[in-house]
Amino acid sequence: MLKRLLSMKKNADPIPIPQERGWWVPLKGAELLDTPYRQQVLKSLWDLTSLTQPVFDDYVRLPLKRYAELVQLLPASENHHHAYAGGMLDHALEVVSFALRLRRQHLLPPGATPEEQASVGELWTIAVVYAALLHDIAKILVDIDIILQDGRVWRLWQGTIPTPYRVQYRKGRDYQLHQVSNSLLCHQILGSRGMEWLISDPAVFGQFMYTITGYSHESGIIGEFVSQADRASVASSLGGDPSRALEAPVESLQRKLVDALRYLVKEQLPLNSPRAPAYLTEEGLWIVAPSVPNQLKAYLLQHGVGGVPSNTTRMYDEMQAHGLIEASGEGKAVWKGDVQIGEWQASLSFLKVTPSVIWGAGEERPPLLAGTLRVIGSESSVEKGGVVERAAHEAVPQVTSHSSVPTGNHAHEQEPEPQDMGREKLGAETANIELDVDDIVSLITGKDCSDYRTDNGEVDSHASPSAKLETVEREGRGGTQDLGQAFFHWLSSGLVSKKIIVNDAKAAVHVVEGTYFLVSPGIFRRFCNEQFGSDSQWEKVQRRFQKLGLHLRTATKTNIFKVSVQGPNRKGSVLKGYLLKSESSMKPLARDNVYLSLIKDEAEHDA
Repeated sequence: MLKRLLSMKKNADPIPIPQERGWWVPLKGAELLDTPYRQQVLKSLWDLTSLTQPVFDDYVRLPLKRYAELVQLLPASENHHHAYAGGMLDHALEVVSFALRLRRQHLLPPGATPEEQASVGELWTIAVVYAALLHDIAKILVDIDIILQDGRVWRLWQGTIPTPYRVQYRKGRDYQLHQVSNSLLCHQILGSRGMEWLISDPAVFGQFMYTITGYSHESGIIGEFVSQADRASVASSLGGDPSRALEAPVESLQRKLVDALRYLVKEQLPLNSPRAPAYLTEEGLWIVAPSVPNQLKAYLLQHGVGGVPSNTTRMYDEMQAHGLIEASGEGKAVWKGDVQIGEWQASLSFLKVTPSVIWGAGEERPPLLAGTLRVIGSESSVEKGGVVERAAHEAVPQVTSHSSVPTGNHAHEQEPEPQDMGREKLGAETANIELDVDDIVSLITGKDCSDYRTDNGEVDSHASPSAKLETVEREGRGGTQDLGQAFFHWLSSGLVSKKIIVNDAKAAVHVVEGTYFLVSPGIFRRFCNEQFGSDSQWEKVQRRFQKLGLHLRTATKTNIFKVSVQGPNRKGSVLKGYLLKSESSMKPLARDNVYLSLIKDEAEHDA
């Protein structure tokens, strides 16, 4: 059923959008839901619940109509998933559908007696529906302005949109604000009866409220359902709406690269400030390398996009071949230059992106760089928002003592660490979720797929992996950290920031018996791909990690534990990896993964 729905959506004809001289015309909720795809989703929701028809109509169908009438044709995002007219409604319906499929695999509340589960099961089902429906509803309040024909800005807490309207995304918006604002529209969509039923059970009401307001650690199993369902819907939307497609096919790597780069630049990366990852001049958009390209690669891998080159040089070649970046005068992908903004200056390596790749014709662009960007080999000579030519033999002012590792055609110096590149949202937005319900629910495989973000202070991505490892090791002997410590620091930071996802389908980190279980070799391959552009040296990193003595050992004095996977749809699989000691300074915030169990033929011992 799920695959049929997704196929039906993909092959559906474009929905006619009622317009009045370029303004969207508001419709009734029933009209908005009356498309073949949405009607089929509604039917699937009925099939997925055990509710009677009157209860379903009053507590599911009616709130969905209110939701549809409120969000109208608003998109779910500006440049990311479901970024088309009606995308917000489609995304909500999909998340509800995915969440109900997950709920069907469980008896709720967890750990209760069969009698209790039978008596409150319907209430838990309703709570899952409502949490999924409202998980990002406040985007329509805090991310966009709804402009009416008479020039007024309409706030949706005033009610449904009364006249033809247009949508304008706010500049500089806070991408986390919608989570803490979702409850503002609860009563408007759920009504008094829905709210009264939820609050009749404090445990249900608590999980519902924690889920929609972003308190993931307190949101319980309802929060887990909604989080997984949201990621699945985002993954199903990759490629965008066909009406907004470029000439490249929706499924092509070229199209994926363009969409991902647009999303990063428009919604994640700060521009034109000291230590920023990107600078816009009259000549082009200059993105810091290798940091931004590695973020682009990690973003694509997280969303399950195939064919992404693991080698950074090949990634540059791919971008160059598709016209995303311009070659320097020497035919290389990487440009070297200096940036000066006020008193701040730095020598950096860049990729040059044609601005039209990011911003379409007539689309408003950010202000140009209020400073100077000097490029070796450039033919331009414009200051204050332009590019200044500098002879190759001129001295380059240095603001960093990082060493250079020049190898290959794209050799460049390691840049100073740019400031935070807006990575907070990337990690939480989506893990690599397959769209088959079996995978959504329980395919815990530990296979290699990225669910982390790029760190910015890196060794030259164009040096060979062994050369970059040697650089890290050389710095370690100089008193900083070795590969094992670097890995553990990356792991700790990723877990705290939630850039490394835990207990999820295909995650490489799980909680087993109260401590972290690191799937090997997946987690070490990810680290190497992230830091060095290749996973060929993962065994070396793993050995250095072992030397730290932060993991337990089995009764037979081996380092690797085995964990059994017993999900609803796949049984008998075995994962292998490391169990961290309880005193390793990393205390799991998540609960044990209910689908994993330690194989008990070996006792645990300190390493």
